[in-house]
Amino acid sequence: MERSVKEKSWAEIDAKLKTFNSDLIKLEYLEAVLRTDVITDVKRSAIKILVAIYEKNLMYDRAAKALSEKAVIDISVRDKIESYTKAGEYYARSGNIESSDNMFIKAARDASVDQQKAIKEKMKQIFLNAAKDFEKKSKRNIATKFYERMLKMNNLNEIEKKEVKDKLMSIYKSFGKFAEMKTLEHM
Repeated sequence: MERSVKEKSWAEIDAKLKTFNSDLIKLEYLEAVLRTDVITDVKRSAIKILVAIYEKNLMYDRAAKALSEKAVIDISVRDKIESYTKAGEYYARSGNIESSDNMFIKAARDASVDQQKAIKEKMKQIFLNAAKDFEKKSKRNIATKFYERMLKMNNLNEIEKKEVKDKLMSIYKSFGKFAEMKTLEHM
């Protein structure tokens, strides 16, 4: 059933949201708001609340998608960078490394040289944390993708590079990937 949205201003929408007691109903309503013809400020506000609900319910892929849509309508460069970076983090949490990488590239595209360095550093930390989290959840195949991507990054110091290689060697060994182990040894 398609929910109809009569409210146009953020004050009206926010008041209506407060009448709902379920996250599912709020999600349905906010998604319907985004499908209507409302002004950009209302869309940004609706997306912020949607993202918070998605995150609370561990729906990281949807949160990332919403933030990438928000980045398109953001006005300031700082807001765009923030939205793309956060979207990259959520995609990483969901295990979608390609989309995560894409979001960080989009964030860096709009950034100054100093901001690009900060984005690359944040990307490295997010990827490292995601890989460790997936390893803890016994999702080593996904963790492997993050570790492999990190080795291709040029901002790892020698200690971090060794740590990543050691983690990869351990995972490769557990998977019986001896050819990959040999290749990794010669890097």
